[in-house]
Amino acid sequence: MMPSLKPEVLFEDKALLVINKPAGLVVHPAPSVKGLTLIDWIKEYLGPAASADFEEMNRLGLVHRLDKDTTGVIVVTKSAAAKTALGKQFHDRETKKQYVAFVQGVPPKRTGIISAPIGRSKKVATRMAVTGTGRPSETSFEITEAMKEVALVTLYPKTGRTHQLRVHLAAIGHPIVGDWTYGAHSKWQKQYGIERPLLHAESIAFAHPMTGKAVSFKAPWPADMKKALTLFRKSFKALLLMVVLAGVAGAETPKKKSSSSSSSSSSSGSKPSSTSSDTSSRSRREVASLKEQFRTLIEEVSAVQDRVTSIQMELDEMGGSRRVKDLEKALSDLNGKSANTSMVSEETKTQVLDMGRKLKAQQEMLEQLRDQVDRLQQELIQTRTEKSPTP
Repeated sequence: MMPSLKPEVLFEDKALLVINKPAGLVVHPAPSVKGLTLIDWIKEYLGPAASADFEEMNRLGLVHRLDKDTTGVIVVTKSAAAKTALGKQFHDRETKKQYVAFVQGVPPKRTGIISAPIGRSKKVATRMAVTGTGRPSETSFEITEAMKEVALVTLYPKTGRTHQLRVHLAAIGHPIVGDWTYGAHSKWQKQYGIERPLLHAESIAFAHPMTGKAVSFKAPWPADMKKALTLFRKSFKALLLMVVLAGVAGAETPKKKSSSSSSSSSSSGSKPSSTSSDTSSRSRREVASLKEQFRTLIEEVSAVQDRVTSIQMELDEMGGSRRVKDLEKALSDLNGKSANTSMVSEETKTQVLDMGRKLKAQQEMLEQLRDQVDRLQQELIQTRTEKSPTP
């Protein structure tokens, strides 16, 4: 097995082996699969004596799976007894799984539940789809961070259908970034170098199959998702800076017109007022000062966001949840600075606020359109769910 496809062992005892699966590693052998699989690695890792305890050699102690390009935590049982006990928890939906993903666009609601039956696609045999003849499936989601063209979401699947998260997110119009199979734009590969669906099985919790004690395991993010988060944030910050500077430039325009008008009066024989000239010069200085303050604000926000990301990645080792909350509060305080910039003329402030109101009105109109589309999609999904037979 290639070193890049070798799983990382997160935990091991006499009953369990918990690993972090890399992207590109197929879980189960199949006629269409070329190369070694996770099952091959497990056979080698556990050895002949341990693997001989299982009847199905192509499944061994696996009670769940991940898609080839999905990364994250997978639990392997090391005995038939442990497999039976843990398998019952999966069957009874007593396990708690948490995924993270980057989705295309920003869902109109911060939290939601996608309830839609999933079955084999009638158009493409290798794909799944929302269909009235599918099996009932349910996924809860929560937006963790909204950016320029994407959102980072946390996903909580109640059921475990094939491709469930990918199909459900595509069904509400927000496919996973990099998931070409289910409708993601090709630009993610061209502009950001993304090569796979950015979906990661972050954590899992259940009762230990032998002791009965509650246990949970968390898999660290892969490098490509960390890189994507950095790129998406930079893109969002660049857009924010452009909007701010465009607004400031719009506020500066009337001053230039006023100056031009004054010049015209002077050429017609009127003597320019020194007071008017001083006011125009002062306004230009105030606008320049405002621009510089916004640039500084963006840099401060960027620095804090980068620090938040670093702390979040170390939560398990550092127990730093309180530090993250403090940093989030600091970020909120920094964002509030934009409403308290000093040394700006009242006229400039009014123009900037007017621009903000217009932008907010446009955003509200967009949100209304999104809500309409979301309601139509949800009605369609609910109708199909009500008509679907119980498996």
